[in-house]
Amino acid sequence: MNYFEITDDPSIQKRWHLEEPVFIGNKEALDFWPLISGERVDENVYKNISAPIQYEGRSLNFTLGAFLIPYVRKDIGEVIREFAAPDVKLLPCLVGEKDLGFCVLIVEKKIKCLDLKKSIVDYYTHEDLAEEEEENKDPGKIGKIKGVIKARVDTSKIAARDHIFRLEENLSYLIVSGALKEALQKKHISGVSFKRV
Repeated sequence: MNYFEITDDPSIQKRWHLEEPVFIGNKEALDFWPLISGERVDENVYKNISAPIQYEGRSLNFTLGAFLIPYVRKDIGEVIREFAAPDVKLLPCLVGEKDLGFCVLIVEKKIKCLDLKKSIVDYYTHEDLAEEEEENKDPGKIGKIKGVIKARVDTSKIAARDHIFRLEENLSYLIVSGALKEALQKKHISGVSFKRV
């Protein structure tokens, strides 16, 4: 099975851009980290939310908004749920305080499967530590992964039932199976592209 990172599609001109969600009627951003952490999310905490539109433009049925928060139209979300119901939640979300049929896609699975031999990885060094603010200095970070420049996954660490997950070594990577990618493309997914990992 092949796997693909979901990435923003830069070829789409005059497209909208969505901010991180806020509670309806409240302009302050909520704690969005759980939405992209790969952990279980309490849906009750995220009721009555809306994604402000930073830039008006063409709406897309799969949008990576601010902080790579995935917003999906409900029909796209249902395709994903068909493949991975135990691992995803679809949180209803207004867009610009209007009901446009969108949800925040929560992926509640992360897998430690980065192939370190085939990937290009940046590690924390003593120089990185010297540049950090005093309260953030942690000598334990030296030698640990700072960022993933090019990811390749070790498919032996991924089960056949794992169709969508976050890469544990770098949670910004949202990865889908080849089968789910094909199903999304049949639904004419717009806003993202797929990069083989």
